Amino acid sequence: MLKPAVGIGCFAAGTLLMIAFYWNELLLTGLMLCAAMICLAIDDWKNLKLFVVATLVGGLCENITVMMGAWGYANTNYIFAPLWVPIGWGMAMVIFEEAFTKDAHAPRFSKRAILAAFSGAFLTGVFAPVEVFMALCFAIATAVFFALGFYRMDELRAGILAGVFGAGMEVTCILAGNWHYPFAITAVIPLWLPFAWFNAFLIMRRITKI
Repeated sequence: MLKPAVGIGCFAAGTLLMIAFYWNELLLTGLMLCAAMICLAIDDWKNLKLFVVATLVGGLCENITVMMGAWGYANTNYIFAPLWVPIGWGMAMVIFEEAFTKDAHAPRFSKRAILAAFSGAFLTGVFAPVEVFMALCFAIATAVFFALGFYRMDELRAGILAGVFGAGMEVTCILAGNWHYPFAITAVIPLWLPFAWFNAFLIMRRITKI
C-alpha cells in the first residue's frame, strides 16, 4: 500500500501535469498515461483492475455531465471531455484507495453503486444550474447512504479526505484555466463539489470490486 505521503505526492504531481500541459490534449494524455503506469508498477500492478474500471466509469460519467453543461474544459478536441480525463479518474481512485483507506473496510461489488454513479452524473447535469439545491441533495444523499448502511462509518475519514483533496485539485486547475464551472456562487467551484468527490470515491470503491 502506498504511504499517504507518497500518494499525496503522486496526486500533486498529476495536478501539476494538468496545469502545465492542458493546452495540448494529446501530449497531456500521453504524460498522464505514462505517470499512471509508473504509479501502478510501484505497487506491482495490484491496482490495475481498479484503475481500468475507474477510468471507464469515471470517464463515462464525466462525459455525460460535460455534455449536459455542468462544467466545461478549455481545450478538448475529440469528445465532450479531454482524452486525459478518464486517466485522471483512474489514478485519483487508485491514489485515494491506497493513501486514505488504511482503517476502512473493503466493500463488495454493488450493482446499486453503478446505478448511483450514472444517476448522480445525470442529475448533476440536470441540476447544476441550481447550486444550493444540488448541495442540499448531495448532503441528504450522503446521510441516507450512511443511514442505510451503503456507506460504513469507517469510510468517513477516507471520504472526507477525497472531498478535500479532490476539490483542492480542482480549485488549482480552475485558477490555472484548465476548466470552469458556469454555475458557482464563489466563481471558482460550486458548493456541492466536495460532496461530489466524497460520494464519487465511496461509490467507485463499490464498483471497482467487480
